[in-house]
Amino acid sequence: GLINIEADKDGVYRQYSFLSSGPEGPEPSLAFAAYLALKGIRWGEDVKVAENHVFWEELFQDGTKIKTRKWPLTQGNRRLLDFRSSWISTDPASFGHLTLNELHELYINTQRGQAPSGQPLAGKIIFISYVISGIGDFGTTPFGPYEPLVQLHSTALNDLIQNRFHLSFPRWADALALAL
Repeated sequence: GLINIEADKDGVYRQYSFLSSGPEGPEPSLAFAAYLALKGIRWGEDVKVAENHVFWEELFQDGTKIKTRKWPLTQGNRRLLDFRSSWISTDPASFGHLTLNELHELYINTQRGQAPSGQPLAGKIIFISYVISGIGDFGTTPFGPYEPLVQLHSTALNDLIQNRFHLSFPRWADALALAL
């Protein structure tokens, strides 16, 4: 999936494009590609391109029925992300993160048979990114000026899994709500 994300006009990352135009047609973002892989849906074969959207079939969460999902190809494919917490938060709504040393230590302990109970990374989706001083993929999100942009992909994937996005209203509707 594509990893380059565009900021809003003011330089803050609030929205996420799930599809971009490529030389051979639409291309999925990293979050969209991870979602499709999670569901066992192949981009080139199972996802079809129509006039103004892509669509695919997937199982309902209960696994009893198949549903068709669509995603627009237009500029409207950008969605407001449902940020739940800063990346450094320990809140249960935040995403877990490990340093390279912690990941290496987990590997060594697993090799020695001293890993925590179960398989700590089983069933997890892992994004790897540089987030160290001087080297990093940082940007401004609603939580602050130095947030790792890999958080955009994990938030977008989470929103896609839950089908839970914020809605954006036209400026006149915002003004009317503010006036009321």
